[in-house]
Amino acid sequence: MGREDIPISPDQAPEEARVYLDAMRMNQDHPFVAAHFSQVTWFSWHVAKQGKIEFYALEFRSGLHAALVWNDGEGHWGAGAWLPLAHADADLTCPPTPLSMQYFQGARAHRSLLGAIEELQATRPE
Repeated sequence: MGREDIPISPDQAPEEARVYLDAMRMNQDHPFVAAHFSQVTWFSWHVAKQGKIEFYALEFRSGLHAALVWNDGEGHWGAGAWLPLAHADADLTCPPTPLSMQYFQGARAHRSLLGAIEELQATRPE
């Protein structure tokens, strides 16, 4: 079962989420963003030897696949691989989608959000 979606207006969003929303607004005319941006997704995970970590990522969808783009807080943007979804309404953050912390590790660091977007565009499943 997926987690409960609670839509909020941009002015109610936490500051970090607004940074991601603003980044999407600045790129809303990019054809890939216009066609595939889905939402800003919040993560709250317990990681061994690190404790609880919380962060946001941009979620993109293409058919029955989803991928994430995130910022490391130091100006670099990462883009993950496209993951299969069980169905169109599947929650990327819940099983059976194979998302874990390893998804974010080893991803290429881009100097700009546009670089990460272009990576997703180039690797989008047909």
